[in-house]
Amino acid sequence: GSRNQAKMKDFVKWLLATFDADCFNHVLDVASGKGELAARLAMCHCSNVTLVDPRPADVPGIFLKTVVPRLPNKWQTRLEARLQNNPNFLKETVTGRVQQIDAYFTQDSVVADAILKKAIEDCTIMIGMHADSATECIVDVALQYGKPFVVVPCCVFPNLFCDRFIPDDGSKVA
Repeated sequence: GSRNQAKMKDFVKWLLATFDADCFNHVLDVASGKGELAARLAMCHCSNVTLVDPRPADVPGIFLKTVVPRLPNKWQTRLEARLQNNPNFLKETVTGRVQQIDAYFTQDSVVADAILKKAIEDCTIMIGMHADSATECIVDVALQYGKPFVVVPCCVFPNLFCDRFIPDDGSKVA
């Protein structure tokens, strides 16, 4: 809804305030959805981003539709001028900074997919914003490879984790 319109903008601000700038040299964006995080990091902060999602993301399209309208007017004006001078500016920039691996992020895919494994090895931070069932795998893989990571879970997946429960005595979840 309308109260969530700035969530990605606020999340990126938090990331930049929390982590060293070097962490954003090569971001691994897991379960990236439409690609708004990648668009913001690549176009506004010059990060190289690898998306891992089985659904193709239209990063230039999401940048124009979702990010640009929320940018300060002077940034919008600069972008319009660049697009006037080079109509391919956005596509060329995104192509140079963003790549996508069309895969689910699972323990099996990390082992079996050499391109995904290389992306993990090369990344400087792993991010999962509402990464659904990939959330736990992001944490496990980041710890295994010694990578900084951020996950913002979105749900508890009761069908996948039937053993989880809240004890009657109010103690911590098992």
